[in-house]
Amino acid sequence: MAWGYMNGFVSEEKVIRTLGEGVDRGPSTRKGAWYVAHPITRVRPSVPRSQGNRREAGFCNCGMQLTLTGVCDCCD
Repeated sequence: MAWGYMNGFVSEEKVIRTLGEGVDRGPSTRKGAWYVAHPITRVRPSVPRSQGNRREAGFCNCGMQLTLTGVCDCCD
């Protein structure tokens, strides 16, 4: 048992026989097993991590890349 689901059912039929047709279920990441979502702490779909929050500094007049604070290591 884990947060949000219970894992280890051997088939979807076993899930339905044990808990009924209306239960939230699906194939597990464990080969040949099925999971059942807990009614309160359900499994949440994974969300891809944001790729757009990387910052990049500009360039100084001397050609060196500035630090993120805008300071040139060569000139300042």
